[in-house]
Amino acid sequence: ATRATYWTPEIAGFKLGASYQPSSDSSNTDVNRLKVALPSANRTGAYRDVYEVGGTYANSFGGVTVNASLFYLGGKAKDSSVSAATFDDLSSTHAGLTVAYGGLKVGGSYAWSGDSGYAKPGSSVGIVSREKQDVWTAGAQYTFGPTTLGVGYLNAKDAGDLTVR
Repeated sequence: ATRATYWTPEIAGFKLGASYQPSSDSSNTDVNRLKVALPSANRTGAYRDVYEVGGTYANSFGGVTVNASLFYLGGKAKDSSVSAATFDDLSSTHAGLTVAYGGLKVGGSYAWSGDSGYAKPGSSVGIVSREKQDVWTAGAQYTFGPTTLGVGYLNAKDAGDLTVR
């Protein structure tokens, strides 16, 4: 889909960015500004006026390297043109941090999306749960010579819906 993105120059390790996407169900070179989803879109109905704002930080202190990020994503839900389902707007926050020293690197991330993108109750048959969405990860790796050993963990919660994508 068509998207405009801007990144600031990096200053003291900080870099800010923003993007705007008129419609998530546009393709090739069109910009579909309809407030309902195209019939070819998934039953989710797609989204309009999708934006993302956030920033990154990268710096080294002696032998320690730090990388961090924080972003927010939002957008308006389009109603489906092929079903009676209506959907919650997009609203999601994402944060990550990695610290490295020598061959050791440790990091993690967290994303919280609440009921972002879920089908609204009463708009479709079969909605059984609206449990809030969140995902967190943690991992570590050690590199020595040509070998890297690592371990990671992912915990994701998204009850979703069995009948509406």
